[in-house]
Amino acid sequence: MNFRPTGEKPLKDFFAEKAPKTDGDQTIVVMYYMQHMMSMTGMGYGHIRTAFRDVSKPLPADLRSTVRHLKSRKAYVTGEPDSFQVTTQGENFVEHDMGGQGGPE
Repeated sequence: MNFRPTGEKPLKDFFAEKAPKTDGDQTIVVMYYMQHMMSMTGMGYGHIRTAFRDVSKPLPADLRSTVRHLKSRKAYVTGEPDSFQVTTQGENFVEHDMGGQGGPE
């Protein structure tokens, strides 16, 4: 996976700018990046694991539970494994409620 797409900030820079603290916040940031900067139409646990490696962060102890929480309690994610997508609520959270500039224009 190319976490340095042409014309976009590298994932490491985007992640540092957003400065997510919790497992859920870190997960939604990498999912947002893959959907919007890498134009992925769906992602799975393997994609998320690879993104965490790229930003040199430890994987959440229970990634499946973290994604379930983002899906059921926060409504930031929709879909099933291998076809997860960030919802409008998730996009708004990353673009407006986290550090740094907004998302894609």
